[in-house]
Amino acid sequence: MRNALLALSLFALPACAAPTEERAVSEYQAPQPPPAPSPFVEVERAELRSLGSWSQAEQDALRARRWDAAATLLLAEADAARTPVWAYVTAWSLVHADRAPEAEALLPLLAQAEALPPSWRRALEGEVLAAIRPVDALEPLGAVDAGSAFWARAQVQRAEVLLSLARTSEAWPIYEAVLGQEGCAPGVPAAALALGRHWGVEQPAGVAALRRAWTQCAGTEEDQEVVALLRGRPATWQEAGLRAEALMSTGDYDGAIALAESKRAAAEGDGEDACRLIFTLGRSHYKRNHLSATVSSLQGLGERCAQAAGGYGAKAMYLLGTAQFRKGQHREAAATYVKMAALYADDSYADDGLTRAGIALQEAGDLAGARALWQQGLERYPAGDTVPESTWRLAFSYYLDGQPEEALKIARSLGALPLDGDPVHVLAGRYWEARWTLYPQVADPTVAVADPAARAAAIAGWEALCREHPTSFYAILAFSRLQELAPEVASALDQPRIAPEPATTWTVSRSFWEDPHLQTGLSLMRVGLVQEGLAEWGRAAEAPQTGEEMAALIEARIDAGDWLFAHDAFRQWLKHGPPPSLGPKAHDILRVGYPDRYWPEVQAAAAPYSRYEPRLFHALVREESNFNKDIRSFAGAWGLSQLMPATAQQTAGWLGMKVTNADLVRPEVNLPIGAKYLDAMHKQLADSPYLALAAYNAGAGRQRQWLGAWGNVPTDEYVERIPFRETREYVKRVMGTWQLYRYAFDGGSAYPDLIRYNHQAQPE
Repeated sequence: MRNALLALSLFALPACAAPTEERAVSEYQAPQPPPAPSPFVEVERAELRSLGSWSQAEQDALRARRWDAAATLLLAEADAARTPVWAYVTAWSLVHADRAPEAEALLPLLAQAEALPPSWRRALEGEVLAAIRPVDALEPLGAVDAGSAFWARAQVQRAEVLLSLARTSEAWPIYEAVLGQEGCAPGVPAAALALGRHWGVEQPAGVAALRRAWTQCAGTEEDQEVVALLRGRPATWQEAGLRAEALMSTGDYDGAIALAESKRAAAEGDGEDACRLIFTLGRSHYKRNHLSATVSSLQGLGERCAQAAGGYGAKAMYLLGTAQFRKGQHREAAATYVKMAALYADDSYADDGLTRAGIALQEAGDLAGARALWQQGLERYPAGDTVPESTWRLAFSYYLDGQPEEALKIARSLGALPLDGDPVHVLAGRYWEARWTLYPQVADPTVAVADPAARAAAIAGWEALCREHPTSFYAILAFSRLQELAPEVASALDQPRIAPEPATTWTVSRSFWEDPHLQTGLSLMRVGLVQEGLAEWGRAAEAPQTGEEMAALIEARIDAGDWLFAHDAFRQWLKHGPPPSLGPKAHDILRVGYPDRYWPEVQAAAAPYSRYEPRLFHALVREESNFNKDIRSFAGAWGLSQLMPATAQQTAGWLGMKVTNADLVRPEVNLPIGAKYLDAMHKQLADSPYLALAAYNAGAGRQRQWLGAWGNVPTDEYVERIPFRETREYVKRVMGTWQLYRYAFDGGSAYPDLIRYNHQAQPE
């Protein structure tokens, strides 16, 4: 105590204190608080890789949830491969293949699988023990954390063990607790089936439990038995609507249509149940490409369901307008969209409705009406997610109408919008602001104004676009203009690129990365259990916000073998994450999102043709199929380069090949045919990649038709005039992906040399 008091008294010494005492005071260091942890974490990319060395066959079986095949393959592994992670995945596969007793020998090694979350390890241990020593299974099954995605399954297994031990009074409350979860959570179908059997189908409680699974858990492994037990007990139309919706969510559109159609006449009133059933019928027809049936089903539903919960009314009108548009009923589609925006003015669909209504009227030839709707949308929904497209449509309509000053003013405001909402149309505003500054007249779009200041402003605008957004479609157009007007500027931009060394880490938010559900999901993903990992990620408190966070998750999915769906998810995310917004590791992020898949095969297929770069065809394949060789579109196009059967047959004949539809899912067949067809489109259309891509999507005949209608206008104007929204956006998307691939993977020129297409879409 004396020493403590002495130390405190030093702070009260007078200024004339002895030197030694002053030194003692000056040398005193107050304790410092620990530094606050950084809000960011550096994640080693190597740590995202799989924890097991699975063969391709094993990985495919795990991803497809073919557990019996996976177990057989894993059990054939050599002793050197038998790690604790191997034991976990093998035991998991055996349990899910109803071969749990075979996993008994794996228990000692399974206990060492510390890379797996404890709850998941204990749950699996309990499932193995349940098959061989049931009483020993109760402790590990009961230890599963209630927050785990495995909790419900573990509880069902625990209840089954208790039943086998004749401890029924303990089992039934567990089943009831599982059944109390919302929706069709894991374990709910099994709990419903068990309780239905226990209470019996002669009792209301038993039927209610089974109906819970029937309505919400269609397509599960218990579904057939649930259906069999309920046979002879007709469902109400309300229950049928719930089941039809569940069938639709599993992709069983035919089943949903059959069930909903059988109860449609009984679906009375304007409540949520009736709206659900009829919307499900219409949407399932739409998914099967039954456009007339879609229109017939959904006609009037939006008005009928305006006050119903569930949002079915707005969705029905939006889908009805889309089906009408696709049927070529443009004025009807416009009327539907306008009515939707009026009835559901506060719905997230409202601003999109006015945008699409304007597009439909433009397709019908009513430019003035379209312009009025776009203007209305901008005034009513200034922050709507379709504002950039509406603004662009409005600006271009004024240009086509011979009002360049108004077009220029709107383009300038569009180019100032944030990129993250709709980067394509925002960059359109920036490009066309420069274009209309120098070439404002639609009647003579090749004649520049004489003002040197206008020329300088246009050059500066295009140069800035190229420097800031070099991987965009509009950078290609801007560079071509600079080649003509300011070759020295173009030369400075067109420097060979040197790819940076790959980053070894991702920088992510600590709160995002340390979420226990995200970490559990990552652990499961790294052992090859993709769906289980995704389920855990879905429970995380935060979604990925940055490109690096998203790239980290995507890399883990890719390494687990789930590359196709991972790339599709990243592709959608990147629509609102343009390269300049991705930060210092944009190059690495883009390489994750734009993989080099099938590049050797694409090069070989395109090698005979000199009219286009192989990377252009690679970009086409990426945008057509996302590198899914087995894909088939609703329109009937097949494979990597999405070939329609008639087109494929004709083009194959030029190559001396005979093909069937089934052949078109084979890359070695599909890619040569697609490459040849793209070459033919170039040959017919002056080697223009813009026209060739438009022809690939909509047919060469339409390009000749449009050129005849508009004249041989400049390429930039031609692309924007394309009346088919799908084709117009397709050209921009593939060209942009081509440019991005050249930047991300290739050396040489930064931009393609397309100067000859500046003033004529089809130069002679």
